[in-house]
Amino acid sequence: MKVNSKRLELIKPKLKHFERLYEICFSDAEVMEYVGNKFSKSAAKEFYVKYFLELQEFEVLILKKNQEIIGYGGVCEFEFKEFSGLELGYVLGSKYWGFGYATEIAKAQLDFILDVGQMAFATAHPNNIGSKRILEKIGMRVVFKEIEIEKRGVRDVYKF
Repeated sequence: MKVNSKRLELIKPKLKHFERLYEICFSDAEVMEYVGNKFSKSAAKEFYVKYFLELQEFEVLILKKNQEIIGYGGVCEFEFKEFSGLELGYVLGSKYWGFGYATEIAKAQLDFILDVGQMAFATAHPNNIGSKRILEKIGMRVVFKEIEIEKRGVRDVYKF
């Protein structure tokens, strides 16, 4: 998959990217508040190896201008109740919040999903006002509120 925008690109993860993602995302309680608990380093590495390297559900989010890693995201299969399609997702390090990067990568992911002819979905923790605003800004609408999703906890489900 090749998802990119004017300023951002999702790239194939490598083991060398782990340390930076641990520093800016996995170890930061504020970043992980709505994703899940912040990880110990060993738990984060297990997560990274499984979901980034083996299952390839996530990619590394970089700034094109300098190749700086600012977070991660991905597009993966989504099935919930009667719905199926592709789900978009993104997590940015907190120092990159407020620059429009999350909206930009979410829109790029949405465009990618629509270009391949799939239905687009996203989930957000009910208290994550920032992510919910972004999803609504790119045209997604809530189809389920405060639903328990296995291994994720309570989420609102959005569809385009």
